[in-house]
Amino acid sequence: LVGSVRKENPVFQDERERILEAYDQRKQRGLSTLYHWSKPDVLVSHFSRQWAAAKLLNKAALSDLHDLKILDVGCGSGQWLMQLMQWGAQPENLHGIDLLEDRVIQAQKYLPASSIALTEGWPFPFESQAFDLVCANTEISSIHDSAARQKLADEMVRICRPQGAILIYDFQYAKPGSTDTIAVTKREMQKLFSNGSLSTQSLTLAPPICRKVAPWSTTLAILLETALSPLRTHVMYLITPTTAM
Repeated sequence: LVGSVRKENPVFQDERERILEAYDQRKQRGLSTLYHWSKPDVLVSHFSRQWAAAKLLNKAALSDLHDLKILDVGCGSGQWLMQLMQWGAQPENLHGIDLLEDRVIQAQKYLPASSIALTEGWPFPFESQAFDLVCANTEISSIHDSAARQKLADEMVRICRPQGAILIYDFQYAKPGSTDTIAVTKREMQKLFSNGSLSTQSLTLAPPICRKVAPWSTTLAILLETALSPLRTHVMYLITPTTAM
């Protein structure tokens, strides 16, 4: 059975419906095949994210994941949680929430010892200061309404322990030809997490370029991303709360 938490949330209701429709359209158009794990450009992107996360977690003295209680907001089918488990996080300390029931079911199969729940927004079904590490991957850019983005950020801060951190990976540029996501600038992140200290790392070679270059040479793709920062489409943020909210 899918664990679910249902809350009346008028602020987020329209956003939720739009996000669910966008994912359904992507599924119908077969766009998920663009992100198959075996594609060279996807492997390059995964390596880049792992490197950036390791760098920022090391900086925050959070690289030892063994005893950390961790939440992934918008966990999908659990790929990021499984990555954290490979790095030493204990499955019973891993938690995930998502809007999409089919993805929650997948995550529950992949991570039977972890807690994965279907949610409809906020408040999150957790006590304040419940987690050492709160993660979100391309979640903020999926929310168009500014009040809803702020509420999501506030909830992430609320459930993060004072000595913990929030790790976010998201678009820094709007996706050309798509209305599904928006750009999330550093200024926007500073506004959303005004009571926190931000560390950043830009990453991810622009996908149209990476899809052309990586099948020919993954080394060249990595070099382009490393040498040419304007070609990086995403930023990873590590936020350390400085004031309890």
